[in-house]
Amino acid sequence: MVNVTNTKIFRVVAGHTDLETKSKYQQIREVKSFLKHPRCWFGGRDPPKYDLALIVTKSAFRTSANVKEIKLYSMNKKSLEERFARITEKTDCWTAGWGMTVKGSDETSRYLKILKLRFVPYSKCRSMMLSLDPRFKTIDIFKNGQICAQAVKKFDIIYGGDSGGPLVCDGQLVGVSSYFLLRTDNDMPIVFAKVSEFTEWYGGIAHRSVDSSAPVQQIGLVFLNEDKIIGGKLSSVGAAPYLASVQQFKQHKCGGTLLSLSIVLTACHCFGTFYTKPYRPAMKFINVSSPASEYRVHMGHPDLATKSSRRQIRQAKKVLVHPKCKSFKGALEWDFGIVVTVMPFNQTTDVCPFRLFTLNKMLYEERITALTDRSQCSVLGWGITSLDSRLPSRYLKTAKMKLINHKYCRHLMRLKFGKLLSLHDFGGRAQICAVAVNGTDSDCLGDSGGPCICGKYIVGTVSYGFACGQEGLPGIFAKLSDFVEWYQDLIGGTLRSSVSKRQTSLAFLTIITFLLE
Repeated sequence: MVNVTNTKIFRVVAGHTDLETKSKYQQIREVKSFLKHPRCWFGGRDPPKYDLALIVTKSAFRTSANVKEIKLYSMNKKSLEERFARITEKTDCWTAGWGMTVKGSDETSRYLKILKLRFVPYSKCRSMMLSLDPRFKTIDIFKNGQICAQAVKKFDIIYGGDSGGPLVCDGQLVGVSSYFLLRTDNDMPIVFAKVSEFTEWYGGIAHRSVDSSAPVQQIGLVFLNEDKIIGGKLSSVGAAPYLASVQQFKQHKCGGTLLSLSIVLTACHCFGTFYTKPYRPAMKFINVSSPASEYRVHMGHPDLATKSSRRQIRQAKKVLVHPKCKSFKGALEWDFGIVVTVMPFNQTTDVCPFRLFTLNKMLYEERITALTDRSQCSVLGWGITSLDSRLPSRYLKTAKMKLINHKYCRHLMRLKFGKLLSLHDFGGRAQICAVAVNGTDSDCLGDSGGPCICGKYIVGTVSYGFACGQEGLPGIFAKLSDFVEWYQDLIGGTLRSSVSKRQTSLAFLTIITFLLE
């Protein structure tokens, strides 16, 4: 087993190929914590398994020409595996590191070295390993979450100090250097931990407090497609840096939540009209009739009319709706939409993405299920503030809410509407219910797409409601646990080409060094 607790002896260096440089391009960060893959194993006679780990630095690196992230092709394991299946022995691959350059030496290289590699199929890799080590008769490299590659130039090899370095094929990060056999007198393969075995675990933690670059907001839920919070309190500057105003023709249309600097979560119904099909008259399907150019996103200030320098506005590049979004007998289902902006927002104290605590549907569902009517929840928006008005509020408002179970939600609606919606299956339609803590405070027109936040989590987005200032009636929210899988697929597909280009240069390479003090 692996057990690392002393973070003080480690640091991370990035930005320069020369480890002894005093260049201004070099950046050094202290280590805050280590996170190892839950299936990571190293010990005994067998080689490592699931040899993957994360380092969280105390402060964020500054993005520059020499320090950049490498973007993962996808956060979806299946998508990554399909991508990796297209890698052949003719695919251009490489790794890099500052490891020892002479076999038997204890000194690592001062300068970054690059090694050209070719992919080795599993059967061939196992056969080559077995020729040197009988243990590989029972070791299944594939099941251990590993991939093999060997040097293009015979006798090139990586040594101690190169572990953890990347395996990049066709510009994509596919593996992390794990181990090789010591008896490498010939052309033997190197074993890498597959990145596809990393993403599901990473998806469960990356949206928590792992990102030390900014204050992490851990909240979550979703509500209505009409414009308002009636009652409620005004929100102060910086109180909700993740909250967005999605605007059409420069007028507030819906609320939204910033998930990344270029992606805003909102409601599906904000982007079009619904139509029926002859064979399903009770069902209405979304038609996104308005071009993305009509929309923009306002962030950074609770006053929509402000000219403050804190305010940031970005034009929409693309709008997307959940493939299951529709209306059934007047009730919205799977009411999720996304805005992708042309340019990313600048992260500040007033504009900061909301980090989803996981992209795993089951884990998200468990967290939402654990919430009760005693959980502290709130909804935010610029919706109409009185029943006599059709204009959205100039100022951001927030209202306290409490979750109610589906049975009680149907009971409240039966009292008001009879049998019309009393049999509505909220769980099967990706929905949850909430009512205002303070009587007639509620969400209404213009609040659609805004977040419902309970404690540290966003649990839903405003979808639709019957309350709109009427005491005791629930608001209906699109449940975020039913959003995360679609979002994860989009990150690996449609959104990948719409957000910033992935970096494939050496700028993402880092080295972990011991502090010799």
